[in-house]
Amino acid sequence: MLTAAQYWAAVFFWSDRLQFHPAAQILTWCLLVASMQVLTLGTLFATAGLVLLCAFVISRHKLIQLLRRTRWIMLSLLLIYAYSTPGQALSDMLGMFSPSREGLTDGVLQLSRLLAALAGLAILLDRLHRQQLIAGSIPCLRHCNGWGCRANGLRCGWL
Repeated sequence: MLTAAQYWAAVFFWSDRLQFHPAAQILTWCLLVASMQVLTLGTLFATAGLVLLCAFVISRHKLIQLLRRTRWIMLSLLLIYAYSTPGQALSDMLGMFSPSREGLTDGVLQLSRLLAALAGLAILLDRLHRQQLIAGSIPCLRHCNGWGCRANGLRCGWL
């Protein structure tokens, strides 16, 4: 008989005998990404830190690989927010060439959302093989049939 802690640890982290359907795992990741958009500042940083820590423990190699591949996008995101958002200048000496405080704040918020999404994706990609990702995407993509997209055509494009 498993305790509650052993059960949830087995479901979410390392068990081969207790696993959710790939579609449920993909939808859980989508829910994580969507919920990150509405969290308050403190909750966002706590959740992003927890997801990053879990990803570092569970799938360190995949997380580092994703972070390495997206490092320029993350830097660009931060710079675009810092220099294009109006607000109070960070340094009065630089004048109009200084990034804004509000822009840096917004950039760090978006960067933390992106980091949490990448960390969740690292866990997802580490747990699911290519065939499982395709099989899990079929139930998710069937809802696109009403919009004129064919789920089977999209799935064949991934192969």
